[in-house]
Amino acid sequence: MRLFALALASLAAGVPVVSPAQSRDWRPADRTVVGDFTRITSIAAALDRVYLSSTTSVLIWHPQFQQWEGPYDPPDPSLLASVFASLVDPLDNSLWMARADGWVHFQPELQLWDRGTVPGGVVTLAFDANDPVSGLYLRTRSGWQVVSRGALSATPGRAPARPVTPTSVDEVLRSSPTLQANSAQILLDPHLRTVRYTAAARSFDNQGWFLGTSGVGALYLPDGAAIPDRLAFGLPSPVAGALLAAPDGIWVATERTQLADAAFTLVDPDFKSFRTLHGPPASGVPFSQVRDLAGQGTGVWAATDAGAARIETADGRVDLID
Repeated sequence: MRLFALALASLAAGVPVVSPAQSRDWRPADRTVVGDFTRITSIAAALDRVYLSSTTSVLIWHPQFQQWEGPYDPPDPSLLASVFASLVDPLDNSLWMARADGWVHFQPELQLWDRGTVPGGVVTLAFDANDPVSGLYLRTRSGWQVVSRGALSATPGRAPARPVTPTSVDEVLRSSPTLQANSAQILLDPHLRTVRYTAAARSFDNQGWFLGTSGVGALYLPDGAAIPDRLAFGLPSPVAGALLAAPDGIWVATERTQLADAAFTLVDPDFKSFRTLHGPPASGVPFSQVRDLAGQGTGVWAATDAGAARIETADGRVDLID
């Protein structure tokens, strides 16, 4: 069974942290680090996969199987922090991402990460549909740069003859009037705070749009639909305070941060589904930190910084004993 690991800021909670030395013998296939995927920074679609990036990881969605793959963490935790756009390589289905200061290349089959910097900063990235073998094109403020196949750096080059560039959110909104009309309903997080669209990609079968947001994760809008479907993955906060094994998965209690409120998420053992309980929409749960979890019947008991709390897993009702 794959080891279930979480990104924990847990010193304050008294939970021991596994050091790199202790974990050096873990194979990547034996562990998975699940964090916050409510904030999507880029999306890129290919025939058999859709890549989604966050500020910390890359995730792959397989539409034909309705399954997730990953997430994949770069060797440098800050590598994805400034990614703002991405494209799938037309030759090998690897992922190229644009950063403000350069590019990142990820090959999931080989688990290889490469990066490079570009003087003057990157405005966008592209492939040439007339010459996909030539490599990746990067438009900078001073002109075009090309990362040739097998090269480790970008060099000045010509503009692509027939550029293939990332889809802009404005393009999706223009082509889907209902999406724009319903944005006020779609772009609300569980506590009724407004978020925004951050990325978009047309599905390879040309049947819909994949969308990224700054607070409600990834969405898929089939053509003709008024409201997109949510592609839920991950936890609503990067700080996990407690875990509880249950017959249908693992309950994870995440804590309040500057960007997220405390919540409880039921994680499917195979990462096929994530169900999060946020508490009442207006107020959320009445505590910030969770120290321990225990199960009883259809409820979960939590030891919190505000007292003992019982969470009814069926409807998310929270009763606090202070």
